[in-house]
Order: sequence, then C-alpha cells, then structure tokens
Amino acid sequence: MVVNNSNCLINQFMITMTNSIVDERRKEIMIRLESAHNRMKRYESFRGPGVKRKILRALLLRDKYLIYVLCQLHLLGQREVFAPTFLDKKIRVRVPDLDASYLFFYGILLGLEHKLCRYLVNELNETDKFFDVGANYGFYTLLAQSFSAEAHAFEPNPEICKLLEKTFNGENAVGVKINQIALADTIGEVNFYDTSAAGLSGRGTIISETAENMSNFLKVQRVPTTTLDQYVEKFGRPTFIKIDVEGAELAVINGGIKTLTTTEGLTLAVEIWGGERGRKFSTGVIERLCDWGYKPFSLNELGQPIAVDIDSPIAYIDSLPNTFDNMIFKK
Repeated sequence: MVVNNSNCLINQFMITMTNSIVDERRKEIMIRLESAHNRMKRYESFRGPGVKRKILRALLLRDKYLIYVLCQLHLLGQREVFAPTFLDKKIRVRVPDLDASYLFFYGILLGLEHKLCRYLVNELNETDKFFDVGANYGFYTLLAQSFSAEAHAFEPNPEICKLLEKTFNGENAVGVKINQIALADTIGEVNFYDTSAAGLSGRGTIISETAENMSNFLKVQRVPTTTLDQYVEKFGRPTFIKIDVEGAELAVINGGIKTLTTTEGLTLAVEIWGGERGRKFSTGVIERLCDWGYKPFSLNELGQPIAVDIDSPIAYIDSLPNTFDNMIFKK
C-alpha cells in the first residue's frame, strides 16, 4: 500500500512538472506571437503611396523588403526561401506570393488569422490529432506539430505541396503526414484552379465560381480527391480539424458525415465568408454543423472563444464586420 501511494505521488508530481513546462512554453510562444503581430501592425501603418512610406517600409524590413520588391518587379523571379516563424521553426515559402510575404516578413499569417493562432496555442495539447485541410504553406500544420501528437496536412496544389515536403523533411517531419490531395465529397479527380500566378496561392480552389475574378491568372489542373470519412478509415479520427478551402468547405463537410456526426469532443475551425459570397458558400456550412449538434463560437482579439447564438445563418453572415472570419464549432 505504501509503495502504491508512493508511485501515485511520483506520477502526480511528474504530471504537474510536465504541465508546468508546457504552460511556460505556451507563454513564451504567445509572447513571440504578440511581438510578431505588433511588427506586422507597425508595417501596415506605413502602407500606402509615397516615397516616405516606402523608405519607412524598407528601413523596417531591410534586406527582406529589397528581395520582395525585386521579386515583384520580376528581377529575381519567384524565389523560394525558408522563413523563420514565431514558433522558432522555419517554413518554406515562395516570394512574392501574398500569403508567403507575411510569413517571410514576420513569421505569421496576415490579417485576422492571429486570433486563430492564439486560440490554437492555448487549446492544442499532446493528445490531439490535427487535420489541416487547405494547408497552403503549412503554417497551421507547423503550429499543430509544436503541440499535438499528429498533424495531417491536405494541400492539392502540387507545387505548394513540394514546399510543404521541404518544410517537413527529415527530423522536421516527426508527427506530420503530407497529403497532396483535396478533401471533398467524392473520391476521384477534380479540377483545381491554381491562382499562384496572381501572387495569391492561398486562393486556389476546386470551386470554379470562386476563382472567376482571377480568370486571367488561372492554371487549371486535375488533382486527386478523397473524402474525410475515407481518410479517417485509414488513418484514424481527428480531434481537431481546420478547414480553409476557398468555398469548398461544405464539400469537405459533406464528405465527412460519419466522422463529424459520431466523433465526440471534435472541434472544427472553419473559415466563414461575409457578404454575398458568404450567403452562397458559408450558409450551408453553419446550418449543417449546427444541425449536427455543434456549438458555434467566434474568436475575440485574444483568441478566446465567444459563444454565438445563431437563429439565422444568413443574418449572422450579413453581420460580419469583415470579408471573412474563422469560426469554432465544438461537438
């Protein structure tokens, strides 16, 4: 009995110590995230026309700004670089792509993504299995790798997927599985509308209608598809799914009916659009998940989830102050 009690005390002590170390690491990463976000806001305050603003931007970013401008002017062409992130890990990106530029300059994603970053840093833990659906350069995969047991990235763009494989290579690939495939509601192949030529690789989509306004820059190619349910049968159930697939979110959800309706404790982070695009492409997402018993949450500036009472998905979408936002859905 004394031995058993001693073992219990030792185990409890070890758990407490581990939790303390993890909490300290979260605090350190959150401080670095805040610092990167402040640098980004400072740079954004210098945006706009005029020589003075350009000089201030150049002074703030120095050699990175010079490389970015030369790439924009096609004097260096597209250039692959390893960008340091606030996670103290590097990510392979292609300059001057818009999504890549923020990673290259500050080590974070642009705009409202900082709220989801804060949420994930606080919420993910070592037992989580994270699915990054619409991974692009793999920023959220990298974040999940830092805290979770497994991170599965889904990116249909073959060129971007090559960069993912360079980021998660060798010892940096521990716990990560890269899938050059689109999650959808069918198994087979589908057209992928690549918007990289417009400097907007993150706008790539399997939905032709959402890419129409960039028709002059589109590269259309066939990519493989599978469903969430089919993937889960082979690789097991996730605990957290992030979905950002430029209008194809409902297709991902419809391809995962079994997984999404029978997995207890599952959390989703889904990009929801505002305005007319949101009415067309995001309304069904909110309706479907709420019908299946998921509780919706918005995120405040600190990344804290705020419960949302949605009587009408259309009214909620019309009330969004931005063109998009990430919503959390908890089972």
